[in-house]
Amino acid sequence: MIEVKQVSKKFTNQTILNQIDFSVDAGEIVGILGKNGAGKSTLIRMILGELQPNSGEILLFDEKKVTSKLKEKIGVLLQESICLPSLTVKESLMLFQTYYTNYYAVEELLELVHLSQHAKKMCHELSGGQLRRLNFAYAIVGKPQLLILDEPTVGMDFQLREELWAYIRKLSAAGTTVVLTTHHVEEVEALCGRVIFLKEGTIAHDGSLKSLKNRYEKSWISIDKYKGELPELKNVTEITVQKDKLLLNSSNLDALIYELVEKKVEFKHLETQHTTFLDVYRDLMEDKADE
Repeated sequence: MIEVKQVSKKFTNQTILNQIDFSVDAGEIVGILGKNGAGKSTLIRMILGELQPNSGEILLFDEKKVTSKLKEKIGVLLQESICLPSLTVKESLMLFQTYYTNYYAVEELLELVHLSQHAKKMCHELSGGQLRRLNFAYAIVGKPQLLILDEPTVGMDFQLREELWAYIRKLSAAGTTVVLTTHHVEEVEALCGRVIFLKEGTIAHDGSLKSLKNRYEKSWISIDKYKGELPELKNVTEITVQKDKLLLNSSNLDALIYELVEKKVEFKHLETQHTTFLDVYRDLMEDKADE
């Protein structure tokens, strides 16, 4: 579906992407993550053929060039919403239908994005959230085989976001490939079977959410400060002090708790904690994960 082979991109003397290499199979939902300026939008624009790499190549449906025929297979929702001020909502969807030989009915799209009651409203009269929903309808009107979503749910309330997530999962189950960028952790967890994390122009991680959490996950026990000297604990990888607490990092909390009891360590207020995906995501964004 998508093959990115050793792709590099520079603007003037600045390297934005450096030898990026990955592929995406049909039906996958892949999240491309990273800080602002990490190269996400540049990568999306190269996949769409709007920019050319300085080196390497990108294949889309086994084609090197994005032709008009190929574009019929692709739906795109970019960060900047499209507004056609001289058309009504319904008229704008009818216009977008003309770009495709196979398309969804206007009424179905309006219902999906909760704009049925605004069908006769001029596009420029829509609120920001409504316009974003209309642009999502533009992206899927042609029943795309590949759907590119750049921050898809900006400006939407949580209920509608969840409904659109469910629809995206439905599209994926039917074979549509979805590539999205987002800064919403809950959106990644709700949708992405795989994440590609860009950092300083390279891929810092490419894999499932589970593999990402496993790579950076930490587990620890928190107890009140121990009065006296702790015995040697083989299941502790690190001990840190946090105010009046001791944090005992471990890869096996069950074994550590057993060891504390076995060695008669008197502790109070024991709590176990695990790294969440939000923790991992925040550390990656703040460049802490590899420290």
